[in-house]
Amino acid sequence: MTKKAKKRIITLVSLVLVFGLLLGGYFIGKKLNEEDEVIEEDTGTVVYDAGKSIVTKMSFVNEDAGLTFIYENDKWVYESDKNYPLDQDRLSVMADTVTKVSAVAIVEDATDDLSVYGLKPGVITADITYSDGNTVSFIFGNTNNFNHAQYFMMGGDDTVYMAETTVAGAFDVDLDYLYGKEDYQLMADKLQAKNISSITIETKGGNAKEITDETGVSDLFDLVYKLSLDKWEDYYADSDEMKSEYGISPESDRITIKYTAEKATSDENGSVSTVKLPKEYTVYIGHKYENVKDSEDTQASDTTSAEKEPEYSYFYSPEGSTVVYTIDGETVDDILAYLAYQPKDTGTTAAQ
Repeated sequence: MTKKAKKRIITLVSLVLVFGLLLGGYFIGKKLNEEDEVIEEDTGTVVYDAGKSIVTKMSFVNEDAGLTFIYENDKWVYESDKNYPLDQDRLSVMADTVTKVSAVAIVEDATDDLSVYGLKPGVITADITYSDGNTVSFIFGNTNNFNHAQYFMMGGDDTVYMAETTVAGAFDVDLDYLYGKEDYQLMADKLQAKNISSITIETKGGNAKEITDETGVSDLFDLVYKLSLDKWEDYYADSDEMKSEYGISPESDRITIKYTAEKATSDENGSVSTVKLPKEYTVYIGHKYENVKDSEDTQASDTTSAEKEPEYSYFYSPEGSTVVYTIDGETVDDILAYLAYQPKDTGTTAAQ
């Protein structure tokens, strides 16, 4: 036998051995991962369909929270505190997730030991009530590493299903995630300094200063814009609490911005035009207080930081809001310093 033929035989044998090892590892891994279960693939099988009914109540328990939400008067409310601001869009997405539930697979001959699938007691459980009076309990378990689907069952049904992880994922949230952040009017209007006609600072002591020159408005607006409703201290305070607890009332120090906002409109022929609307935005500044804790211990409307807070801060709230926010003291002090501002060019206003 030639050397070339020998090399061919050795190469073929090596390839067969490698292929055999890979194939064996595949089936061993599959068997270990599925715990000997037989999975019948049935992609897109609808296992619950609410039809024309809508979700009216959602109670769920996950690793971080146990929460209940009720749909009433065309909006979602938090059962434990109906004043809590909720992100209605996020709640609607959760409700849509369980309006029609599909299974990507059904586990045939499932073992009676549901803990194998993480279904006893369950990683996430959700009790959903529909407008037709029907209530369905969904129990979500472990995620199968082989097909990346999640085991689940429905109350009153012994069948073990598998669903996309996004179904249970809709309920793997806490209350902070569902907080409905108040719209920041200046951001919503995409306000720029060039559209501002004046910024007026008034104090409870009776001092007032109206800034109208272009430079003054631009520099002051950079400071005022920082009052962006990012960190809240109290998500619901009535007028008495606003005044007594936080020092916020119509008599408080306040900043008022007068500006024009552009809005696109269309006529009956579909022609689009832009109109300028005069607008006003007022924010009230409350008590000054000393910070004695890290910002990670303070409630925030989006995320919190482990960085140290400044030595002192102020409470503030936009006109008409029931939410009390906090801002670092340096920013407010810099704003109030404009009470002594003198423009270099008194003949130039910000917006003509």
